Amino acid sequence: MKKNNKNTVDMEVVWRKEEKKKTLTGETVLEMSFCWPETAGKNLKLVNRYYGRVKEEFCSRWERELYLRACMDLVNKREQVRTFSPWKAVLAGEVLWQDERCCSIVMQVKEFHGDCRALEYRWGDVWNKEDGCPVRLKESLSGGIGWRGNLLKSLVASMKALREQGIYLDPDGEKKVQKYVSLHNFALTQDEVILYCPQCAVAPAVEGVLEFRVPRPQLV
Repeated sequence: MKKNNKNTVDMEVVWRKEEKKKTLTGETVLEMSFCWPETAGKNLKLVNRYYGRVKEEFCSRWERELYLRACMDLVNKREQVRTFSPWKAVLAGEVLWQDERCCSIVMQVKEFHGDCRALEYRWGDVWNKEDGCPVRLKESLSGGIGWRGNLLKSLVASMKALREQGIYLDPDGEKKVQKYVSLHNFALTQDEVILYCPQCAVAPAVEGVLEFRVPRPQLV
C-alpha cells in the first residue's frame, strides 16, 4: 500500500443530505430524510455508487409502498375521526472508525408509521481505502481454520450475556441468531468486530436491532 497517497491514508467522507415530503389533498402524509456518504478519491467510485444506489432504492420504495400505506392510514383516520400523524422515514449513518488501511461506515434506517414504534434497519460496511473494495469479515478476524465456527460460538455467548443484562430474547434465540446474523454485514472499531441481528429476528421489536461485539485478534 502506498501510504504517501493521500486518498489511501485519509478517506474523506462528505455526508450528502436531502429531504422530501409527499402529500395527499394538500396534507403531508410522509416525510423523508436522507443522509448518505460520498468519498473523495478516484479509486473510491465503487463506494460512491453503492451508497448512491442505497439512497435511491430506499427513496423509490418509500415514495411508492410507504407512501401508499401512509395515505391509507390518513383515509382510515379521517373516517374514524382520529388524529393522523405523518409517517416518517430516515436514512442516516456515520463513520464508525478508520485507520490507514480501511474505513468502517454504519448506516441506519428508521421508519415511523404514524404513532407506531419505529422499524429499524442497521448495517455496516468496511472499505479498503486503496482500491475501494469491501473488506471481508474473515480478513478482519484474521481467519484461519475454524474461524467461522469460533465466531458462531461467540454469538451464542453474546446472547447469554444479553439475557443477563435484561434484554428479552426468544427462548430459541441462540439457534436463530446463527441464521439471521449476516457475516457480510459488519462494522469495525479498533478492538472489535460488530455484527448485527435484524429487529424482530430473535427478540421483540422493542429491543430494536441487536449488536454483537467480538474482539479482534489483530488489526486489519
